[in-house]
Amino acid sequence: MSPSAARQTLFVDAEAEALNAARPSANAEDFEVMTLTVRLVAGEEAAWRQFHDAYFDRLLRYLLVVCSGDEHVARESLQAALVKIARHVRRFDRAEAWWSWLTVVIRSCVIDGARRQSSYRALLERYASYFSIPAAPAGDELLSDLLEKSLKALPDDARALLTARYRDGRSNASLADESGCSEKAIESRLARLRQRVKAHILQRLRDEN
Repeated sequence: MSPSAARQTLFVDAEAEALNAARPSANAEDFEVMTLTVRLVAGEEAAWRQFHDAYFDRLLRYLLVVCSGDEHVARESLQAALVKIARHVRRFDRAEAWWSWLTVVIRSCVIDGARRQSSYRALLERYASYFSIPAAPAGDELLSDLLEKSLKALPDDARALLTARYRDGRSNASLADESGCSEKAIESRLARLRQRVKAHILQRLRDEN
């Protein structure tokens, strides 16, 4: 073996020894997390399957506690969290820091979901007021459910117009400028949509009786 080859072999052996010496001193779980997150950042499909197998049930159990046992909310929050994790994952060198980050993402999705639900509930109440819908015999929960179904049955543009007017509080003039039509046309369309939603709900209330 030539002197240069011997020096190269010595260098490689020394580097391998250094890595092997360092690895036992590191926590095995930390090393596993570091390896996994590096692969996740690289977008490795097998790594995402491994992540799902290792963490899906664990995260769901955590969410069930956070959501006070509400499985529907927990699963919805978990789906939102998985999307956010995929978008923002980065390398972690410690298992504790990795799990802490995951729980922060999880809790933020729960909070975001609660805010959306609260906003939507306020929107439904405001619609009920604007549409002069009578109280439902079975209470507000039935009325909210009927109103929600009526809104979802509308075309996207109609629902967007109602949302802009009654949730966001935009004026008819603003909506007219945006759509390129007159204020009178906007008000006429809003009136037709209000009547359509009201008629749908009243029919469903009669069916309930």
